[in-house]
Amino acid sequence: MSLDNVLHSTARAFCAVGMVSLAVLMMVVTVIDVTLRPFGMSVPGAYELVTVGMRMMVPLTLPYVFWTEANLIVDLLFQRPSPTTKRLIALLANGLSALVMGYMTYAVCRRIAQVYRSGEVSTDLAVPIWIYWSPLVIGCGLAGIVAAYRIFVPYQGRPSEGVDL
Repeated sequence: MSLDNVLHSTARAFCAVGMVSLAVLMMVVTVIDVTLRPFGMSVPGAYELVTVGMRMMVPLTLPYVFWTEANLIVDLLFQRPSPTTKRLIALLANGLSALVMGYMTYAVCRRIAQVYRSGEVSTDLAVPIWIYWSPLVIGCGLAGIVAAYRIFVPYQGRPSEGVDL
């Protein structure tokens, strides 16, 4: 299996996990919690579950965004230049993205180590807080790898042409 296939499959899988966390942990839990409120009940730890969903959804979808180069592009700046200039802009953007994601991975790893040593747990569900930070490491780390890969192997299509997840 080639590196291209491994990165693509992994990015897609994490994106799917991120989307499921959006659907289940955020939307379904919120709807059930709000529906139960008039009856004097609620979902225990609903706020924490929604927070975990957000912490999973955002970083775990980033690698797929970088894979498909679906990140924001200022069309006015990107449509007029020559193909060579566009390629240089893409190289610069991917290089900076790889650096930023690499730094974020490092910073979050330091934060996880600090929280792990403190033994801090969440208020309602008593889940170790370091677990909440884990998706950030996975997502930012893989996004950094994908952005660095895109420096050498540019994406061949545009997301508007139909990205199949």
